[in-house]
Amino acid sequence: MNNIRQIGLAVHNYESAFARLPTAGQGTDFTNSPPSTTFDQQSLFTTILPYLEQASTFQRFDLSFAYNATPQN
Repeated sequence: MNNIRQIGLAVHNYESAFARLPTAGQGTDFTNSPPSTTFDQQSLFTTILPYLEQASTFQRFDLSFAYNATPQN
């Protein structure tokens, strides 16, 4: 129960910082009509990591890749 509370507070703090809620990935481009099928680069949980006192983990992510990208060797 405490983890859910922490996630809720992190989302609230993200909203306070950016004046919008964090998006959750696919299909969140509501600026076009009809909605496009573009992807946001990161998932909800990646974007709220700094607000969960996990800034060092957040800094390890390469944000130039999408959250569902397949690594290329």
